[in-house]
Amino acid sequence: MAGVEPGDEIVAINGVSVTDVLDFRFEESTEECALDFRKPDGTLVAVSLEKDPEDVLGIEFADDLFDGIRTCKNNCPFCFVYQNPRRMRRTVYIKDEDYRYSFLHGNYMTLSNLSDEDWGKIFRMRLSPLYVSIHATEPALRTRLLGTKEPRPILEMLQRLVGGGIEFYGQIVSIPGWNDGPELDRTLADLLPLYPHFRGLAIVPVGLTTHRAKLVELPSYTGESALAMIEHGERIGRQMKRKYGRRIAYLADEFYLAAGLPVPPMSYYDGYVLREDGVGMIRKFTVDFRRAFPRYARRRLQKPPVRTVIATGRAARPMFAEVVEPALRQRPDLDVRIVDVENLFYGNTITVAGLLSATDYLAAFRGKLDADRLIIPAHSLRSDGACFLDDVTPEALADELGAEVVPIPDSAEELLRELWGYPRKHVFDTQTSTAEVAIYGS
Repeated sequence: MAGVEPGDEIVAINGVSVTDVLDFRFEESTEECALDFRKPDGTLVAVSLEKDPEDVLGIEFADDLFDGIRTCKNNCPFCFVYQNPRRMRRTVYIKDEDYRYSFLHGNYMTLSNLSDEDWGKIFRMRLSPLYVSIHATEPALRTRLLGTKEPRPILEMLQRLVGGGIEFYGQIVSIPGWNDGPELDRTLADLLPLYPHFRGLAIVPVGLTTHRAKLVELPSYTGESALAMIEHGERIGRQMKRKYGRRIAYLADEFYLAAGLPVPPMSYYDGYVLREDGVGMIRKFTVDFRRAFPRYARRRLQKPPVRTVIATGRAARPMFAEVVEPALRQRPDLDVRIVDVENLFYGNTITVAGLLSATDYLAAFRGKLDADRLIIPAHSLRSDGACFLDDVTPEALADELGAEVVPIPDSAEELLRELWGYPRKHVFDTQTSTAEVAIYGS
């Protein structure tokens, strides 16, 4: 477009310097666009274009941020970055606290590092909704949870968002005895006056690894405490449903798995608005699988069957046993086994598939895979698919196992397409840092 080629650097649009993709998209929505860009050899080029204001220029970028990611200055005792092993690649130690990633990709931020200029840009560009790590609204407790010396007046900042017409979703990383129980009730009571700009609250259990040397000791959810949280959450949900017509506050699937209970029915999740937080992911997969499988059950395989192992984390194993395995037994020609993989890299308290490393897959399958294809969850890999959390590439894992390694997203349809031998779709995006830092942010 307009002589812009791969490798060129956009310097300005309409005379405005661009620091991120938001600047560019905001300025390109005009009838006349003046582009200044730099060629790889340093040559500066200026062009002018006329177009319909609703048309985009079609220019894609290698990353969303041109001036680097904003990082978090908090010291949350539960922050996953602090619980990583040593000597991993640099990017897994980045603590994301960038409002632009919050808008673009749903990453959570604490609102702690916004400048007046940032606030102005949020309101000017109407960056809505945003995703906010709340944890607690009581000032002293939130200060303790963020590991800071200065109180962070979260309600004042949320009210400022609402005053500017910005909607937000909230998240609580729940720690037993810290910010659950009465403190959860207080937090929700403080947030509800901001409804409907306050769109919903994801409550997720604290995740603790075995790499917590020198960190404050924290309790995790056991079966008993998870059950107590579920009962509490159900009471809250019923109250919200009666008053607002929706639950507002949603518990992550992990609470139900820890308590040994089935995840709630589809109606609980009000459209899966917070699915990326682990709220309803399992239920959505089971519903989608049950709907899709009858169509595939009647189809011929598109390719000769391949001996296959589907790997999953231990948290999702009951779902596979209940839904996927009985269905696949109807097609014994597929030759598929499902195996749950223990997390040795972070410790067996971490049971979600997205935090499985190549180390874990090797420990589970080296010398005993007995298959030609290993299907793994795509979110075990970096967002561009290049490597696992321990910096091992999927190609290297395949070489070690002597089998093809196939990453599949959390999609029942894509899993069935792969098993039946249909052409593969592109799984990964090009934002090599976005999804990775989303895992570790506060």
